[in-house]
Amino acid sequence: MENLKYYEDCEHNILLAYEKETEFFVMYIPAQKEWVDCNLSFSNVKHDRILKEISKEEASEKTNGSLPKLMFEKYLSLLRRNIGTRDNG
Repeated sequence: MENLKYYEDCEHNILLAYEKETEFFVMYIPAQKEWVDCNLSFSNVKHDRILKEISKEEASEKTNGSLPKLMFEKYLSLLRRNIGTRDNG
């Protein structure tokens, strides 16, 4: 998760997590206290909103220690399976 970057959208009171190489992109909804998949691309959100990059520690503090580690690991696992299927088929 070293390449995962965290962003804050103060206007909409949400946090975003993005990893450029894999296009992993999720958002944290404080009212629900959970990370959810984002249906938009990071570039669209970045274009439409004012984002401030924050550290992993700041993101952890704002989410009471809830970082999207498990979501990222599942996403990577899915990518690996899809790449393996494509290479074998």
